[in-house]
Amino acid sequence: MTEFSIIIPIYNVEHYIDKCMESILDNNYSFLEIILLNDASLDNSLSICKLYEKLDKRIKVINLDRNGGVVNAVKMGLKIATKKYIAFIDSDDFIAVNYFDKSNLIIEQYNCCRS
Repeated sequence: MTEFSIIIPIYNVEHYIDKCMESILDNNYSFLEIILLNDASLDNSLSICKLYEKLDKRIKVINLDRNGGVVNAVKMGLKIATKKYIAFIDSDDFIAVNYFDKSNLIIEQYNCCRS
């Protein structure tokens, strides 16, 4: 199975992050590393992220002390990511059921990026 690192920059999205995270966790895909990069949010985003981290061992929360913007957060996520394939998901978006199963199927079907 294909392993994915998911990078999600977080900034003041306390009203959206639950829908985003639930859509990822509803996929029931085991081979994930979920990196939540809190970019010095001023709301309850960090607390919400930490609750998810406690619920699922695949989730890593990184708290940035100073807001550096989405590009900075994504670069930090790329440094932390350990899986071969990377998905970027905005914290106010959600994904379809079977997103990772379908991605895995395409990667395997077309022998993508195999060395």
